[in-house]
Amino acid sequence: MLQPLIRVGEPYKTPRAGQGFLATVFGQPLEIWPDDRRNVGAWNLGASWNPGLSDYELLPFGALYFWRHPSEDELFSATIVGAINEVFYSRSPEGWGAFEGVLTLESFTPPIDWAEFVDGERVEEEELLLGSVHLGMGVGYRRTVGAAQDNLFLANLLLEPGLLYFAEGADTASDFVVPRDTLETRLRLKLRWDALERNLFELAHHGQAAGLDAVWARRNRWENWGRGAEENGASTREWASVTAYYRRAGGLPGLDDDRHRLVASAYGGIGHDVDRFSSPRLGGGPPGEDFFGVARPVLPAATVREFATERYAMLSAEYRYEPSFLFYLGPTASVTWLDRERLRGGGVERQDDVLVSLGFRVTSGFLGSSRLQLEYNYNAGLLRDDEFGGHAVLLTLAACF
Repeated sequence: MLQPLIRVGEPYKTPRAGQGFLATVFGQPLEIWPDDRRNVGAWNLGASWNPGLSDYELLPFGALYFWRHPSEDELFSATIVGAINEVFYSRSPEGWGAFEGVLTLESFTPPIDWAEFVDGERVEEEELLLGSVHLGMGVGYRRTVGAAQDNLFLANLLLEPGLLYFAEGADTASDFVVPRDTLETRLRLKLRWDALERNLFELAHHGQAAGLDAVWARRNRWENWGRGAEENGASTREWASVTAYYRRAGGLPGLDDDRHRLVASAYGGIGHDVDRFSSPRLGGGPPGEDFFGVARPVLPAATVREFATERYAMLSAEYRYEPSFLFYLGPTASVTWLDRERLRGGGVERQDDVLVSLGFRVTSGFLGSSRLQLEYNYNAGLLRDDEFGGHAVLLTLAACF
């Protein structure tokens, strides 16, 4: 039986994802029936505006998301963008207990010439038509760690053979040596622990989540490349990286009110012998909220995949206030330390920098059962039009189907 969302004499309690209840919205009765969320499909459309970038100031995006968890023995998750795709499937045969076999797919295949941004300027002379596709296979361990069906702990050990391919772009400089296509073999340790309670919009409301990815990789053939073949292929043929994250959501200290939430996150990464094609990446875009999406760091006001780093650390916080049903708003802030390329004396040098951002996010119910999110961020450490300070507006519309 459905229960009233607000009971006389009791404090308001934010409805959790999958929870059933009765409510009155704008004078109209609303019935939400319980759902265990084991079979979820969603679409996500939006656009980011980053004024001051030399190219792609307005960047549209879209994605499809699928989550299938029919039993404790099987899990399927997929985020399909087209240019970027991530697929995960695991199954535990009879007698394996919590152990399972795992298959994965990761692909990055942009249909346009891809170039790095340095100080907000697109380096067209080094653009490439490039891509990578990796299939993963291995063994894992998975068990439930909370009340919701997506409160899980998993540990995977994966072998990920793949292909890296490259071709000259339309504006590639004549002295740029294009990397050779190559097979690449990666060995990955993936850990995920998620004990977050989420609200109806899948936003973290209470609890914690953490994870780690450790990768070692080797390319079958890798020679010098870049302007005048200045990039040493021998030193980056084998590479390794470690990235990790932690998120905690809860109430404000000293205030027992479910309408007020504080969400804090920490991300970090380091690479060894990495290059433009293997470095840990930081960039902008919509924040990840689902089981696997929480692992992706989002650098406020940056464009997608803007920075290829050798090391980074990020702390972010969001205060979220719920003034009315299905409406959330509040400020955000972050501080990020990273190494990045900078234009110096006609050349490019790598240096450590600190980037501080402030922003504001509004999330609301929209037409039908969709979710509308509008976000503004200002990052004092980004360079746009040769000046410090980058602005960005992000609009996202999402709904389940």
